[in-house]
Amino acid sequence: MNAGSGKKGAIDGGPQGTKRIRDALVHRESVVPGVGGPQMMSERTIFIARHGSREDFEDPQWAQRAEYPHDPDLTAAGIREAQQLAQRVAREPIAYLYSSPYLRAVHTAYWCAEALGLSIRIEAGFGEWRNAEWFAYLPRTHALRELKERFPTVDDHYRSLVEPGFPESKSESIRRFGWTIDETLRRTVGNLLIVGHGATVEGIGMTLLHGNFNPSADPASLCRLDLEGGSWRQRFLNDTSHLDANIASR
Repeated sequence: MNAGSGKKGAIDGGPQGTKRIRDALVHRESVVPGVGGPQMMSERTIFIARHGSREDFEDPQWAQRAEYPHDPDLTAAGIREAQQLAQRVAREPIAYLYSSPYLRAVHTAYWCAEALGLSIRIEAGFGEWRNAEWFAYLPRTHALRELKERFPTVDDHYRSLVEPGFPESKSESIRRFGWTIDETLRRTVGNLLIVGHGATVEGIGMTLLHGNFNPSADPASLCRLDLEGGSWRQRFLNDTSHLDANIASR
């Protein structure tokens, strides 16, 4: 079963994990991601949100009954978290909304899409790290058609840029997140909201900040990265101020 990290805010532990990630970034181009052409030189912002609380963490037996044991939905509390996240991002000038293909992320993105009046681009390149310690076999997620039927704001014309391999090492996942965010930035103009996982926050942050990033992401938390003067800077990380106090303390 895809356990991911059950610890609040935890993503990948220890100095060795950070060193492996930084090593994975050594071979990247020296140009600043997202500054690949004249239209990219203006200031822009990326918001990265982690999905809300997932049902298999609340019900440990859930996967044994599930048709998609690696693709849990949100809990009731997770839905409330997603709604409060949506209220938070609704005041931001966001041009594009991307989501990991995992149901918990798409369900979270759905509420954001409703608040922002945007469609959801399902991008596997922003999906969960395919860690062999979390997945005994290739994880199966809901098909795009199924997601569109349940969440009408899903853009079923958009085609994912990446199909992650399995299994993935840590460095492979970081390179995958890095390539996906670089390519997404080159193909778009304006601010982005990306709804994904703790690994998504980590991979994008480590890429754009060239390894100078200490990742942390609680459920429905928000990270903001700004492109200013040709360099990406972290504005805030793991912000849960939009959540009810009793939810944020979970």
